[in-house]
This record gives sequence, structure tokens and C-alpha cells, in this order.
Amino acid sequence: MSSLPPAVVPRIDDYLDAVDNAVPGLVTGLYVTGSIALDDYQPAISDIDAVAVCSGRPDAGECRALAQLHTEGPKVDVLYVTAEDLAADPRTLSLPCSIQGEFKPTDAFAANPVEWRTLATKAVAVRGGPLDAATIWFDADALRRWNLANLDDYWVAKAGEAERVRPEFWARWESGLQWVVLGIPRLHHTIVTNEVISKSAAGAYALDITDEYWHDVVRAAMALRVDREAHLPKEPETLVADAVALARWLIDDAHRLGNG
Repeated sequence: MSSLPPAVVPRIDDYLDAVDNAVPGLVTGLYVTGSIALDDYQPAISDIDAVAVCSGRPDAGECRALAQLHTEGPKVDVLYVTAEDLAADPRTLSLPCSIQGEFKPTDAFAANPVEWRTLATKAVAVRGGPLDAATIWFDADALRRWNLANLDDYWVAKAGEAERVRPEFWARWESGLQWVVLGIPRLHHTIVTNEVISKSAAGAYALDITDEYWHDVVRAAMALRVDREAHLPKEPETLVADAVALARWLIDDAHRLGNG
């Protein structure tokens, strides 16, 4: 299991102090997920993602306190759940969360099969004991189908952005080439194995399953994740075209395998 990077510890501590002051007794457990749990935290670009297990579903007053906390306080993205929620299919839930300083009282995207799988297999316990995977909902077919739908609903359009953005910008943009080239094989891997991996690990996975022709763009994405100014092995226009073509191949292959 991962541990918290030293730079993250003060922000988590500040969040816990703030939430305990704002809504005493609400958060009984805190579990860090995302890139930290997957051993891939990059300080310059990674968010801090966590799931707070609560003594009960936050009421209207507690939601107002949480909204103020996340607007003014530590920048930690938190999904608020109960133990009962973790035993349920997350697609049936409408839960509160914060994302990038904005609090939403319902409809958290983070309440999804991938996050539940991460909680069961990779989460870092900060408050409360380790989670018991047997008590966390898991359905392999639902996880696979959710990822296939996410490829179609989000990633197809995300790859298509490359055609509307300057190649040099899209190649180095955190939500451009590296996001697409490393993000899509993450879903491909989960569809095949039911396990969740990091973006960097997804790059290594892509090198294993794709033709050697694509390896330059995959390695470029892996390097850009660590350093936005990393050397590009080809012209930006070529890398962008390769990234889009690779994305389409991976999506088609994920559907072939996932529906097979």
C-alpha cells in the first residue's frame, strides 16, 4: 500500500482539522485515492483525492459548512460517503463532493465503479482502519461496462479536441497529449483485468500491448507527465496525430475485448 508523499501530509492534516471544526464528528474515516494511492503523484499536476467516510449523510446545514470549508480551506478533493454507501452500487447513489474548491451536494462523478475498486484495493487509510474489500461493492461486469461507456462518453471527445487546438499547445498541455495517451490505456487495462492502475503504469502497459510504431508517442506522454518541458521525439503535429490515432485504436480494441 502507498504512503502519503511528505508534501501532501500537511494538506491532509489541514483538511482534517478544518472539517473537524466545521462539522464535528462527521468524518470518521479518510482514505486517499487517486494518483497518491496508485504511486504516481506528480506535485506539479496531480490533485489530492480522498473519500471521507461519514457518521451519516451530511444534512443541509452540514453541506453549507462543507461548501464554505472547501471554498476557503485546503484544496483537497473529497467524496463524502457512509459505510452503507460503500456496500452499494455507486451508480445508484447521489453523493456530495468537492472538486477543485467547488462543493457539490449531489451527483458526485467520483461515486463510480472505478473509485470503489480503488478503495477496495489501493486506498491509503489516513483516519480509520484499513477498509475491508469484502464490504465494498464490486461487480466485474458493471466495472467493465462503466469503463466502456466512459470511453465513448468522454474519451472520444477528449481525443477529438486535438483537432481544434494548436499542436504545440496540445502536445504539452496537461489535459492534452499525456492525458489522452495515458488515460485511455488505464481504462483498457481495467476492462481487461478489473484492476485500476496509474497513468504512468498505463504508459508501460501501452508499450506492452501496442505496435512499436506507437511507442514514441507513449514515451513522450510518460516523459511529459513528469516534465512539461521534456524533449519531444517528433514534431508536435506528428505526435498529436499519432496520439489521436492511438486513442482510436485503443478504444476500438477495448470494445473488442470488453464485449467479447
